[in-house]
Formats: sequence, structure tokens, C-alpha cells
Amino acid sequence: MSEPTQVREEISSFCALCVSRCGAIATVEDGRLTSLSADPSHPTGRALCIKGKVAPELVYHPDRLEYPMKRTQPKGAADPGWQRISWDVSVVRVFGTKSGVN
Repeated sequence: MSEPTQVREEISSFCALCVSRCGAIATVEDGRLTSLSADPSHPTGRALCIKGKVAPELVYHPDRLEYPMKRTQPKGAADPGWQRISWDVSVVRVFGTKSGVN
């Protein structure tokens, strides 16, 4: 049997992890971000800070939040009692209204 073909792309992008928005090249293998490197052709792409360099680890970290959470205990409590809530509920809690939510 032949080995499965791995699709590898290098995509011009920028790092959004700080205000500098450094020019970057995102390496994507089989649809998964595997690395972010500086893009020397971009005005802010001479270097990439540690935040940018670890971007793939942040994206795929098992403890990364993927949905809104609500604190159920007061600030300062040993256990904040985080509870998962829906996106609609989170928008209402932040903006105070559901108008305009699709």
C-alpha cells in the first residue's frame, strides 16, 4: 500500500496574538496549523515573538476554551464554579439584549 499523501501549505498571514500584528507565514499540514514563522517580505515580519511561535500549541491545547463559561461563585472563591453556557446566553449577558442575534 502507498502512504497517504500529506497536503502542506504555506499561507501568508499575520499573528493576531498582540497589537504588533507581525507578518507571518502559517504552515498548514492536512488542514492543521503546524507552525507560524516570520514573513521577511512583510513590513512587520522580521521576527516573531514567543507568542507567535507557540500559536499552534495555543490553538490545539486540550484545555483551550471553545465555548462561553459563566462564573457561579463570587470572585476570590477557591473554586469559581465555571459553568458552560450557550452563545446566545453569553451575548445577552454581555450586551443585555438578544436583538440582532442570528
